[in-house]
Amino acid sequence: MDINLANQKGYIKLLELIVQDFQRQNIVPLKRTSNELTEYCAINGDFSGLYLSVIVYCLYKSLTQNHLIESKSWKRDKERILAFFDKLKSQNKDSLKNDLNVFIHLFEKDNSEFNNYLKNIEKKGRVKVGARLYSMGFSTTKINEVLAVNVYDLQTYLADTQTHNQKLPEDILTKKVESLLKENRNLIFDSSSLISIGNTGLVEFFEEFKKRNPTVNLYLTEAVHNETIDIQQKVVRYGWVGIQYEYLINKKIFTLIKKEEVPKNGNIEELCNSVFYTKHGKLEVLQKGELECIAFAKANNAVLVIDEIITRWLIEDPLKLHDLMESRYKEKVSYDKIKLNQVNAILKNISVIRSVDLIAFAIKEGYFKKYDGLDYKKSLLYTIKNSGCATTYEEIDSYVKANDGGNLNVKKRS
Repeated sequence: MDINLANQKGYIKLLELIVQDFQRQNIVPLKRTSNELTEYCAINGDFSGLYLSVIVYCLYKSLTQNHLIESKSWKRDKERILAFFDKLKSQNKDSLKNDLNVFIHLFEKDNSEFNNYLKNIEKKGRVKVGARLYSMGFSTTKINEVLAVNVYDLQTYLADTQTHNQKLPEDILTKKVESLLKENRNLIFDSSSLISIGNTGLVEFFEEFKKRNPTVNLYLTEAVHNETIDIQQKVVRYGWVGIQYEYLINKKIFTLIKKEEVPKNGNIEELCNSVFYTKHGKLEVLQKGELECIAFAKANNAVLVIDEIITRWLIEDPLKLHDLMESRYKEKVSYDKIKLNQVNAILKNISVIRSVDLIAFAIKEGYFKKYDGLDYKKSLLYTIKNSGCATTYEEIDSYVKANDGGNLNVKKRS
């Protein structure tokens, strides 16, 4: 589909196509439109259009619900939806964020069943659109910024898809964690790793870790605190994880780095967010949380603990990241060789591990000794993956398969 939202004419043309498919109950074309519109908005930086992607997602999902389209009220409901789209044609697309809110409340007064369905599916639509943005190189922080998607919801969804099922450039060896800790290297945590460990129910692991490694400091920045812990005040079902981390901060197990204490990132932000580009412009790959963690890790020789693919690959293998982005953008992604070399020079000395590496190390060191009579290793590491850590089942299986006398290793990857 040729989408062009650069002018009102192109916007109206797209709306007319959506209406046409809706009237004909063309579910597959509507789904395709939602996906292609998301890709267009990502490439062109047209973030208001993402809310139309969510609206279209809600439309096609509604058409799959027989109890809705076969109900006595469907004719009236359909007319109301068409009237909503007629109104969209007379408005600027910059109002789409507010229009989405209007859309999900269309039936609030006279059709509670449809109203409840839309409220539920709209939330899932944001996550689905956010997941497609993630696959194109957007961080969870940026997705939260442009779509108001809860990072816990997004990371949980990613864990259930192939998006996070990516092999990484460097072997996940417990020896790496061991050597870093022997150097008394401090750890700085991104929100992705804290969420993976928190969703697995392993927050208390950090208390045991600190007892065994009293000279190793655990840090998180204020931006990560906002994403991971402050959410307890907004979303009750994630509150318990946030409360547990807040408790660890109060006990001085974690040290909170205030905004004014974060080292300046110099030209890291400008370089990293301009090294890759398409014909539509630069691709932004790092956001505030990741930048703060990278700047702190670099200035303090700390180890970055992060589960997101994009940031890891930018540090460990930016050319592989380029290949991944090009395959997902489905068009030519170029890179500035001079800037790429500068990025390599700046980031190459930053050590990176994932939550799965840290927990595998803990298994080897006997943190979970009370479960030794049970076959728990694979289940525990699978749970870490299913909580959002970017690893593969094959990687985890190789950990367990190579286990000899309690030592966990991983088979060499190609």
